Amino acid sequence: MKNLSFHCLIFLVYFLPLKNLSAQVEVIKSEELNRVKGASGVYFYKDRLYIIPERCLEIIEIDVKGHSKRSIPLKGMPSTMTTLEGITIANGYFLLIDEEKPRIYKVDMQGNYEEEYRFNADPEHKDNDGFEGIAFNADKKLLYVLHERAKVESSYQAIIYTLSFEEDLSVLQTVDTLFLPLGNGDFRYTDICFKNNKFMAIKSKKGEYFINDFDFENGVISKSGYSKREISKSISDFLMMNKDYSSNLEGITLDEKNNIYLISDNMDGGTCDRAVKKQTMLLRLK
Repeated sequence: MKNLSFHCLIFLVYFLPLKNLSAQVEVIKSEELNRVKGASGVYFYKDRLYIIPERCLEIIEIDVKGHSKRSIPLKGMPSTMTTLEGITIANGYFLLIDEEKPRIYKVDMQGNYEEEYRFNADPEHKDNDGFEGIAFNADKKLLYVLHERAKVESSYQAIIYTLSFEEDLSVLQTVDTLFLPLGNGDFRYTDICFKNNKFMAIKSKKGEYFINDFDFENGVISKSGYSKREISKSISDFLMMNKDYSSNLEGITLDEKNNIYLISDNMDGGTCDRAVKKQTMLLRLK
């Protein structure tokens, strides 16, 4: 795929009160992000944000003010790859999750494919409810993989797999499997992140948005519960005044000051080299 040319980015700051989260919402309006088909994950690393689109074979790098830095074309990806979702960085490499298969792709910082890793996942997902997020715990040498929604017996649940690995990531073994109830399946989890000893996840359905904070012990996520912070009113208020933005939150990450970044999927079918009708919503919660 050809390298997209970057245009000057415009960013807009818009402040909203955030229920149950003492923070301000800064909206970074980026014209260049709207050329991307379906942002599906975001990761903060060394004052940069790395954004992975679902179908475009590239990673977009911007700084925390929204200024473009580079497009990193993904080269040599397996022909069996389906849709790319979450993104993290481990041991100096990008790790990307395949939505439809239990596969993790290792890519160097220049976008060159290195290898893939497989892990055991059960039950099989259906109806496009696949693997949505990946996170890395360097201290405990653990990876976390999110399955957004699955029907387990008679109920819907999200699943977080905790995987251990060797130094070169060559061996992945399942350490723990956490099931998160989703009731009748209206809600889904769309991404996870681990940074600064914090583990967070996005849970949402149309018009309702939550950030869940999970406790963990020795790297394993606690099954005893989590704290839930609702951001529905803040998102809804912004969308009422800015109807051209996509409300489909797909990615979450933290910076070193614990500012939270959220990104949405401009899900209207635009191609990689054409501006789409819905705008990507990139938020920073302070």
